[in-house]
Amino acid sequence: MLAELDIEVETYEGLAMASPLRIFVAGEGDRRAAVTAAIGVVAAYERACTRFDPSSDLSLLNAAPNSTQVVVPPLLDALSAALAASTWSAGRFDPRVLSDLERLGYDRTFSSMVSPRELVPAGRRSDLWCPTIDPEAGTVCLGGTPVDLGGIAKGLAADRAAAVLAAAGFSGIVDLGGDGIAVAAPTSHRKWQIGIEDPDDGAEPIAVVELEAGAWATSSTRVRRWRVGEQAAHHLIDPVTGEPGGTGLRSVTVLASTVAESDVLAKVAFLEGVDRVASFCQTHDLAALWIDEVGSISMTPPFEAATIWTRA
Repeated sequence: MLAELDIEVETYEGLAMASPLRIFVAGEGDRRAAVTAAIGVVAAYERACTRFDPSSDLSLLNAAPNSTQVVVPPLLDALSAALAASTWSAGRFDPRVLSDLERLGYDRTFSSMVSPRELVPAGRRSDLWCPTIDPEAGTVCLGGTPVDLGGIAKGLAADRAAAVLAAAGFSGIVDLGGDGIAVAAPTSHRKWQIGIEDPDDGAEPIAVVELEAGAWATSSTRVRRWRVGEQAAHHLIDPVTGEPGGTGLRSVTVLASTVAESDVLAKVAFLEGVDRVASFCQTHDLAALWIDEVGSISMTPPFEAATIWTRA
């Protein structure tokens, strides 16, 4: 993870938002205080945006999806980002996949879920998500359907935590569940080496990129995959069909300026499937790497430019 091991780095490793959280801080000053502040930011997003705690702000909002409610800033931030992503992608990103995740058995934390014995057919969706969000009043009405904020909330948590480090003049990394962001201090030109996960659970990364600053996120079936009866399932749901998407792909990784942006782009690219992922990434000029179901690695020129090593 670290490009330079001869520098003084404050390191934290723990769990947050049901994922490993790693924070690295380099630079002069109170690095421990910066780490503590970053952890606090992630914890605030976890409290607000988890769907697995019935008392969380998201759960309370989901319980009354037709009512207008005042929400805390982290939840307002996540919902606003989700709406922007849904609008940009013309609905390919849609947080209303919650009902499909629950139908497939993902109605509790992944480690405690029980897979259904039979697959219940999904309902198709053609309408766009249209919640009512008032940033000035801090109010939201979901428009009748509960939502899952999943990866985009984690991305925002990492982004906001990294902003705390940057504001204090540090360089460093915030990595939450394998998606993360590198920040550079104004006078630093240090580069960080980032391992891209192997979707087959290998201990060695599939590739390594070098970044001074920027973010990365991977949409993959490596962890959250299971079986429903005789059929394979995973958490990357195509909002049009209500079924797991990404035919022919194991993973897609995208580099961008923020983790939230990287997460959305990686997910939408994954849902394109192996036949369309290349054209999607080319159309949107993405720095992207993808791995198909037979293990072949492909990447766009911008991703290749950041890559310093690829597993043979």
